[in-house]
Amino acid sequence: MVARELPRERARQRQAALATLSRRPGGAAALRPLASAVGNRNFCALIARQPKTAKKAVKLDYAKAERANRRYAQPPSHADPAALGWAGKLATVAPDLDALWKADDQQGFADAVVKLQETQGSKGKALDGVLGPTTWSRLAGLGEGMASIPVVKNTDDLCYMATQRRIEGGTRRATGKAFKLPKGAKTKHFDTIIAVRAGKMMSVDKQYRGAGAAGALVYSGQGTFVPEADIWAGKLQAGAAIQVWADKSAYDLLQTGEVTEKGKTRPIKKGDANFLGTSYVFLRYDDTTNERVLVRHHSSVEWHDKSDWAVWIAANPGAPAAAAKP
Repeated sequence: MVARELPRERARQRQAALATLSRRPGGAAALRPLASAVGNRNFCALIARQPKTAKKAVKLDYAKAERANRRYAQPPSHADPAALGWAGKLATVAPDLDALWKADDQQGFADAVVKLQETQGSKGKALDGVLGPTTWSRLAGLGEGMASIPVVKNTDDLCYMATQRRIEGGTRRATGKAFKLPKGAKTKHFDTIIAVRAGKMMSVDKQYRGAGAAGALVYSGQGTFVPEADIWAGKLQAGAAIQVWADKSAYDLLQTGEVTEKGKTRPIKKGDANFLGTSYVFLRYDDTTNERVLVRHHSSVEWHDKSDWAVWIAANPGAPAAAAKP
């Protein structure tokens, strides 16, 4: 036996459906002709497939968002190393946001940032209307992601590890994915390049010998070498990886890759030259000269003049590409 639905039950269901419809644009009266035309059962099935009411609007603390945005808009400095300096870059990255910022429409700017964050996949408390490190990196790319990391951990106080952490962290911030080498690249070669393992220079191509962090960024398929003359012509971009050396003869020896003694060649040893150098991540040029740069070094920011080091090697970050030969 099959239980039949009582007329009273059907009536209550219809009333409930009409009550729901009455809250829709046009109300129940506007939809009665459709219900009559297709039949109640088909009509109810059709309504069940209709979009739900609009999702709840994000409630922003506009004052808090404005304070954070004004901070991040400023160039990074000793006073505030976590600043991002995006105010001077928005015009080329996001013209609509730049127009709101320049008009000092702080609420409109925060609302626009929320929409951007939603397109980036952010949810919940991350929808805060603040153009902070993650939102900015996802918008502006790898270089800004690398430059946006003020503190690095698990580096064993090694400068090249600090830069490697920024390459890895910047990749995740900019793409949402973990850093990995492209097909054909080998971890052992990447390690030799970034750590400048003198005794293994012959295992990598000459362009990477002594190139340190700059060479590693290029080898990873995410960077392009910048000629030294262009470094001082203002061509570095935020997040550029830099390797420096105090003694040019030491760098030249790394480029050679080996030492010849009594007609025989051998791998380079630490005592063969003054291998004093370090690596940085570029932030910006001095306001008055291109021959002075602000960089991230370990977990601090430092100014360095062109004359501080004998050799400067740099690579600008860019879109991932195939790794060059080792």
